[in-house]
Amino acid sequence: MQNKNRLVLIIVLLVVLAASAFLIWVVLPMYRTSPPAANIQQPPGLPSGQQPQEPYPATGTPTQPPVKLSPEAQRASDNERQEQDKLKRMAMDFASRSASYASVDGFASIRDVFSLATKDVQTYLTNVQKGLQTAHPAKGVSWGVNTQSLAPRITSGIPVLSSDTVQAVVQVSQTTETKGQATSVYREATITYTKQDGAWLVSKISWQDIAQP
Repeated sequence: MQNKNRLVLIIVLLVVLAASAFLIWVVLPMYRTSPPAANIQQPPGLPSGQQPQEPYPATGTPTQPPVKLSPEAQRASDNERQEQDKLKRMAMDFASRSASYASVDGFASIRDVFSLATKDVQTYLTNVQKGLQTAHPAKGVSWGVNTQSLAPRITSGIPVLSSDTVQAVVQVSQTTETKGQATSVYREATITYTKQDGAWLVSKISWQDIAQP
């Protein structure tokens, strides 16, 4: 009886061992096998010595840095701008003063600008004064003109510092008063400057009516 029980026990152990071996043979390879690697493409490499560039911001446009002038070039630019501004102011002053006068003093104020002009322009202004004295004598009805300079501009080539002749145009407003009434018009004075002994003098002036605003 004991031999029979021992045989059964041995058979049961053999079945358990066989089942365990089968499970190990089936399950263990599943843990040993790693999943296939993902197909990830790497970006192409940069050439030797080249650094990666930072992308521009999503908003805004890259701007060029301002051009920096050398000290000599900056001084030359400043001097040119100052000379142009000086000529514009001179043209405005000459246009308003040479065309503002009254019959009560025989239009004497015209001569106030003689020191700013060449001999030819002085002669021209003298003839203008004589014509006004004939048309509007001092003993007659009071008559006068007030001229205000508005906007000057340089119309000749630049730079002016390297030129001996410069032309400027000045827009003016002229108001004529007589018998208690006033009328206004807009005109342009074209003034030519000529450099003589290092100083700018008016060598020519002409007037032109412009369309009224």
